[in-house]
Amino acid sequence: TDTRPTDNSPSRDESSSNNNNVEDANPSTETGDNPGLTPSITPGSGGGVPPTFPRFPNGFPIGPTRSSVLEKNSYPSYVDRFTVVDKKKIYEEIYDRTFSIKPGTLIKSGQSDLLLVDQGTGWVLDYAKNQSNNNQLKLFIATNLHVIGNYGNTNDKSFDEELSYSDPTGVKPGGFAIGKSSKTPSFEDQHNKLPASELKEKVGNMIYYANVDKEDYATSNKKGDIENRQTTAFSNPKIVFAAVDYLDDTALNQYKPQIDRAWESWKEQTRNKINNANGASSSGTSIAQEEIDRLNKLMSYSGKISFYTDFGILELNVDLSKADETLKGWINKSTTAVDNYVNRIKTSSGKIPNYDPAKGNFFPTLDYMTKNLGLAPKDDVGNYGLDTAKNIYIAGYPFDNGSNSSYWMQNNPIERYGEDKTSKSNRWLAEKDKIANKDLFAVEKGGINTKTYYDINNLQIYTKLWNRPFIDRYGIDYQSKFSSLYFGASGSVAYNEFGQIVGIYHSLDVSSISYGDVLGGGAFASFVQAADIPTLSNSSIINYGYNLIDNNGFPHQTRSYRSNLKKMYPNGFTWPSTSGTGVTTSTNKTTAIFPSGY
Repeated sequence: TDTRPTDNSPSRDESSSNNNNVEDANPSTETGDNPGLTPSITPGSGGGVPPTFPRFPNGFPIGPTRSSVLEKNSYPSYVDRFTVVDKKKIYEEIYDRTFSIKPGTLIKSGQSDLLLVDQGTGWVLDYAKNQSNNNQLKLFIATNLHVIGNYGNTNDKSFDEELSYSDPTGVKPGGFAIGKSSKTPSFEDQHNKLPASELKEKVGNMIYYANVDKEDYATSNKKGDIENRQTTAFSNPKIVFAAVDYLDDTALNQYKPQIDRAWESWKEQTRNKINNANGASSSGTSIAQEEIDRLNKLMSYSGKISFYTDFGILELNVDLSKADETLKGWINKSTTAVDNYVNRIKTSSGKIPNYDPAKGNFFPTLDYMTKNLGLAPKDDVGNYGLDTAKNIYIAGYPFDNGSNSSYWMQNNPIERYGEDKTSKSNRWLAEKDKIANKDLFAVEKGGINTKTYYDINNLQIYTKLWNRPFIDRYGIDYQSKFSSLYFGASGSVAYNEFGQIVGIYHSLDVSSISYGDVLGGGAFASFVQAADIPTLSNSSIINYGYNLIDNNGFPHQTRSYRSNLKKMYPNGFTWPSTSGTGVTTSTNKTTAIFPSGY
């Protein structure tokens, strides 16, 4: 099911500047193109629009039996060599490093700028401290690109253009806010479909700190359970890494015929939709002139169209001396959570799967699909690797349209661990063979989808990122049962039961899901594909391996988070001057996940 919303909000010139652009929950119908011609600059539908939910490949599975499904939901006998981490500890660590984020973008509206506020979830992937000033630090916050699809042009123009991070419409950062629940959750399992009133009782209302006038960040509906505070403790973040155009031409040009066909098809369908919507027989349906102008400009694009993966990293400069005690506590807990994660991985050698400390930076170095296809290295990491995950832990801040607020929410409700047989894994099984939720794995063997592996002749154009066309999308997406966190949770971190970060949550199957229902399916993107994987339909076309954190050892990958730090800070980090103007330099290149320097 396509998770892009159908726009029911007013057009931009009919909306006030403080409308929060939370991902709408109204699904449109998959048509093979870029559904929903609503502008990415329209409050209520813009950059916070997730890409298509990954689907099962055609014909999968056919004629399964109970035993074949259970086999796909099983571990090898050697799994006992690995140490399981208590799930409450994992959820607490996720909570401490996670924020609801609201990037604000200034967009030209006539002679003035309009502030558009998007919303999603972000988490502190890494951080750096100023060794000359204990109050200054950089938080490197991971989120989905579709959450920051409007938030562009954050660096020097030459840098953004070189790395393909630019938005040709001239938008610029207009503000930023981070938020958390006012109460610390218990991290206990909760029943599915809890109403907003019960969620509020358990986790409290939302508190946001914004670096611009807090009224600009106030929700347009004042009944929302949100407290907005203003702070000077952080500036507008910049994009330090975005997973776009990160492969060389050898990798990209394999798909050139399919990309060209997808682009021509998208343009034709877009022209037809404009004509049909504004024609005499449109039954009142119309497209705003500003959206027509945007689409026409998009259709005239003649540059490179590259793949993207739904993962980006923001660099947020923080000065704790300017933060109140609540905000300071949030920041300090987030960095402590990162330290706890790093220390656990560092001291778990041989006790965690799919990780080679000689190659990794505290994230898995072997992915489930590489292991599943028999392409893992012939060493202890590969020989004892896993291609499934019994439990995946995801939590974030989905937005509830009914209460006009977000609430902290975890996947894996109580019903996940019981005798209920609600999973779609049962849909082809006879009633007597259906399998209880407790006996199913979150990620089963081969439970992936990626068009560049299964479906290279049906690539799609995605235009909700910086007003440019990209190919939706490169890399491996894993389907995760019992993980249908609603819109606003996009960008949440995904852990496995061994306490390892395995990816970033980006979409859900909304075919039968409402807010608070987390028993359905979700999907997360992996940060690594360890092997070069031939496509199913043409073995001469290769899905080249990558590691979004560190591209060292991946010859067809041109950039990563680590390589961008080297490019952005070749001599060491720079810091905002305490005098209020300019920057101070340093030779320090260490971060939490790069303790020896990037």
